[in-house]
Amino acid sequence: MVNRLAVDPHAAGPAEPMESTVDRGISERVRQALAVDDGLAPHASRVQVATQAGVVRLTGTVPTPELKSRIGVVAGSVGSVVRVENALTVGGG
Repeated sequence: MVNRLAVDPHAAGPAEPMESTVDRGISERVRQALAVDDGLAPHASRVQVATQAGVVRLTGTVPTPELKSRIGVVAGSVGSVVRVENALTVGGG
């Protein structure tokens, strides 16, 4: 039997980085930290959290620069976070 199977590595398009189990845990702990903070909880649902190799990336929109900063600080205080990339946008109420 001859195996003539050929795989085109580009057929599926570029690979998206996936969160490891550890990174998913970090993301979940960041979301929980935002949800239990009384000042941030009303805005937590507008913040997307993704983690890769311990680096947390925050995206979404918040109403003030102060909230953006505070969310970054809280995310950075979660265990195992290596760094926070705060890409939150300020705008809208």
